[in-house]
Amino acid sequence: MRGAHNISWGGLELVIIPILGLINPYFSFFVVWYLGLMLLRIEDPGLRLALAPAFGSAVVIITMHVLSWAHLSLKLSIPIIYGTILFLWVSRKERKPLILLWRRIPSMERTLLAVSLLLSACLKIPFLRIPSYPGAVGSDALFHAYKSWEILREETVFISNETVIKGIIRYPAGYHSLVAWISLASNVEVPFAMMVIKFFTWLLLPLGTYAAAKAIFKDGKVAALAAIAMPLTSMYYYYLNYSLLHMFYAYYLFLAALSAFILALDMDTGNAYVLATLASFALLITHPYPYLMFEAYAGFLVVLLTLSRTNWKRAWRLLVVQGVGSFLLYSILEYPIRVNVAAHTKPIFGNPAYAFKDNPEWLTYILKETFVTNGQLILLPFFIVGVYYSLRGKNLKAWAVLLTVLYAFFLIANKIWLHVVIPFYSNIWSSERIYVLIIPFLPILTGRGLADVLKIGRRKKIIGASLAMVLLVPLFYVNVMNYSREFCSTVDGTALQVFSEIRRMNVGEVYVSTFKDSGWWIPPMIGKKIAITKEVPDEGIVYIDSRGFGDVQHSTLNPLNFTEKRALILFRDGIWVFNLSKTWNESNPRALKCMEGYYSLRKGVIDGGNFEDWKYFVYGFTLRHPAIVEGIVKKEFNGAFSNLYKNDTAYVFFIPERDFKEVRIVGVGNAEVFINGAPARAFKENEVKTITVKTHVKSGQPYVIEFRGIVLVEDIILRK
Repeated sequence: MRGAHNISWGGLELVIIPILGLINPYFSFFVVWYLGLMLLRIEDPGLRLALAPAFGSAVVIITMHVLSWAHLSLKLSIPIIYGTILFLWVSRKERKPLILLWRRIPSMERTLLAVSLLLSACLKIPFLRIPSYPGAVGSDALFHAYKSWEILREETVFISNETVIKGIIRYPAGYHSLVAWISLASNVEVPFAMMVIKFFTWLLLPLGTYAAAKAIFKDGKVAALAAIAMPLTSMYYYYLNYSLLHMFYAYYLFLAALSAFILALDMDTGNAYVLATLASFALLITHPYPYLMFEAYAGFLVVLLTLSRTNWKRAWRLLVVQGVGSFLLYSILEYPIRVNVAAHTKPIFGNPAYAFKDNPEWLTYILKETFVTNGQLILLPFFIVGVYYSLRGKNLKAWAVLLTVLYAFFLIANKIWLHVVIPFYSNIWSSERIYVLIIPFLPILTGRGLADVLKIGRRKKIIGASLAMVLLVPLFYVNVMNYSREFCSTVDGTALQVFSEIRRMNVGEVYVSTFKDSGWWIPPMIGKKIAITKEVPDEGIVYIDSRGFGDVQHSTLNPLNFTEKRALILFRDGIWVFNLSKTWNESNPRALKCMEGYYSLRKGVIDGGNFEDWKYFVYGFTLRHPAIVEGIVKKEFNGAFSNLYKNDTAYVFFIPERDFKEVRIVGVGNAEVFINGAPARAFKENEVKTITVKTHVKSGQPYVIEFRGIVLVEDIILRK
């Protein structure tokens, strides 16, 4: 009866998951996970759950490439993947529901893993947005969105066209194959599929950390504590991980490849070699940098095993098989667009573009960020204990971790000072890009330290409760970092509403700023073409996002230059769409009403440190930048910054609902101030001061406060 019961539940699972995968993109990724569960036949339920998405991803990537080689529609990948799942399910000896693997994990490990998943992913759900970050940082997200979008347009991973983003043709199509598959399966736009992978990455990183730590230390408790340390590790919230989305997913694939390599060493079977090769291939075709660090780890481990005369022949065989196998698989599948490997053997030293990262000062800064700031000082003692006990023991797998970390620091020193040519490794762009490769090792060593501390003393419950309370400190800081980055996503509900209305317009292309704001996401979201411009022509449609996105630059298009001149045809909460072929008098009445209501000032104060008041800082202010948002949340400063890198002009725009007789501006900087074109007093000497201007501010009339220079505006106070 129990066997029949398991078969019925297993069959129900087989039907429900694939059907939901055609309806919802989150279940589309879960189909990939389910495929991996079918492929893996390892006994440990925790490892099977943790590693399955890596192998499911590998199969999807291979399928998309094979179809492209055969010049067949990528839509065929859906029945192929589903058919593979069905075949694997039929060929299984046991028909127990795979979804119940979770219950087979030991209770303590399961509880700790649940906590890690809660901390890593569940707390982020309220702030989750499309990964569309502004400016230079956002270039990478746009790059991968456009490549994925082009794959869908051309129905092949071997794309031949580039639009406004250059260099996408020859970039490895691993991450993009997965994005495209999710988009096809659930019929969603590429940016939504990218958001799905970002969310699942937050789920998979603690699971990957658990798998790698368990493979290294053979201790479930250490592994589960390492999983908890992962979402508390601030370097996982480093800005690069929010823009280099494929790199972020590659962290998980790195941990999966490391785990698969160690498991293959222990198993020494043909299947194990295949799985190790598949895992390292998925990592290589997603991002080569973590692949290089993984191969460094594997190499160090094999050398240590050789020196200790422990399974060294098996280790060398595995190293060669997975290394050669993964590279050949990549080279064959990506042959039409394969990168020039020889070009990546050349070193990058002394490049002026990376000078601000390739120096001792930056290294000091990043070490402080890793171990001191953002609550990380709390974790430092556990990291040190973890390193100590890893050195003290005779665990060669742990020694290989430490050697890999030391090797990364050698590569950084080499980048800054030594300039020794090391093929491939010297080609990594900068010290920063080398340093972030050690991030996955940090929580593994911290987890080992946490486990060792918990072994000390008799009152384990008291020690455990104390640790839980202490760990709330880094938890607060990392979630502030996550909130700050998500808050600065350019494509939110407002942008999506505007995109929806532009989709219905009969326009060929839309003009957008040279600065990478939400306008750059129009093509992958709604399929409309965009034209990048500094100076807008006399005809056409122009899209302006005035919500304060910026870094070293900001938007080149000031909406106030178009008001009273060109027709405003659409307005939503700081996003303006003008028809340049028409005059202001031909504006859409509804758009005008929305604009006037949005900038209406119901109170007598504009607070530069209040996110809701940022709407009045209409141009030239750097507002939605993670460092600015984080600083305000942490109460490190209060106010709205104009562009800090240019002696430029910034504008505040509002329409008061009452009459006032006086304007007070509290701030600091060096800037001349004008109110509706009339000169007022100036900020000088970078001292905090209050400028008071006696002027009649009339209800219902638009007002522009202009700042010529650099300024931090704390408050604008209107008095009767």
